[in-house]
Amino acid sequence: DYDFNDLVLGVKYKFTTNASNLITNINMKFVVRHIGASYHNGFGMQLPFSASVVSQVTGTNLTENLISTTPAGIEAGQTKATIIVFDDAFDNYQDTLSVDITLSTPYSFSQLNTDGLNPFIFVNGDRGREVHLMDRVPTDLANPAFFGTGSDNSDPTAGSYYRSANNYPWAIEINNSYKIPTEKTPITQSYLKFNDWVNSRGAQFTDWYSNTSNGFRDLTKLL
Repeated sequence: DYDFNDLVLGVKYKFTTNASNLITNINMKFVVRHIGASYHNGFGMQLPFSASVVSQVTGTNLTENLISTTPAGIEAGQTKATIIVFDDAFDNYQDTLSVDITLSTPYSFSQLNTDGLNPFIFVNGDRGREVHLMDRVPTDLANPAFFGTGSDNSDPTAGSYYRSANNYPWAIEINNSYKIPTEKTPITQSYLKFNDWVNSRGAQFTDWYSNTSNGFRDLTKLL
């Protein structure tokens, strides 16, 4: 239904740095704002550095016996540090999870900004069925059999992931308050510049989610 309301999270990041402006600690606060699907989705965050850089993770909520973790609290079997924040959104609805990540080796802030964070969900208890932001690389535990199935047009050989044939994303991240589309309403009908943003490959209407101009939103199709 492409309504972008199956799982909506509010996120806040706080970075602690040393005198050399290297990151020593990351605190991430997550609020499960809305669940618009019956699927019991999990949520994780992959960091752009080796798992060995992390000395301790606290604050996650794993209740379904789906995830194996190392003594440091990161997901086992991952080359890059991957934190599964929760494995069932329904167990965390409207809760605030404060995840604290202590680094054993300070990490460059500028490099983090360049590489970026890699948030993702995994679908309905299937750890291998990951959904990431467009062109973000799946984790080591993603099942590649899902690529190119259904409406997905991922092509790992070309480094193209998590997009449809028309370059529509399966997940979005915005630095703004997000009003949630009503159930079964495609986001293209509630946010009226979303199509233009996608078709311009992000060059136009970069504020498609805002309400700064008339004609950006159909308020009758937003919660």
